[in-house]
Amino acid sequence: MAPRAWSAGALLVVAVVAALTAEAGARWLAGPLEDRARSALVLALALRSVLWGGLGAWLRVPAPVPPQREHGAGFMALGVGLGTGLFSALVLRLLTVAAELEPPPVPALTALGAPWVVLLALGATLLAPLGEELFFRGALFDALARVHGARIALLGSTAAFALFHPHPAHLPAALVAGLALGWLRQRTGRLGPCVLAHALHNALWLGLR
Repeated sequence: MAPRAWSAGALLVVAVVAALTAEAGARWLAGPLEDRARSALVLALALRSVLWGGLGAWLRVPAPVPPQREHGAGFMALGVGLGTGLFSALVLRLLTVAAELEPPPVPALTALGAPWVVLLALGATLLAPLGEELFFRGALFDALARVHGARIALLGSTAAFALFHPHPAHLPAALVAGLALGWLRQRTGRLGPCVLAHALHNALWLGLR
């Protein structure tokens, strides 16, 4: 099937299959390790991001979404990354402390050995921004925009992004971040600023949680 024939629904099915495959692969790879639970979570993040990024790059056929503003895209990305990253860290703290929700199942940096800290940091600040942006703000956004226009692409890609972050402490932050990243994609017409903003968001969230 040619990439152009892939609908948004088909892309979401592929995303689910990729996520489940990454989870199974991570559990298998973590089997011999001493701390299997933490290791599997870190491996799953990295594997899922690689699968989504590869699929997004392969399936993406850019839609005609002309950029409204080319200049200042880097500053816009920094603003989106800083704003959503601080918001996410604040929401996480409020929901897990004030609302007494269980924290997300992401290992704290202090609970991991040095190699796993490096892999988690690499996965959160490089692999996840690249993979998720190529898929959600790339292939999925463009598939929706070709058929329904940029506004539906913004809302649909945001909703899908949030659904893959279903933890109660993640969901509000994912909705805001997805909306801001989709707006950045629509505003600049490029994925580079989205990857930069996403990386900054994740670095702040990981460091302040």
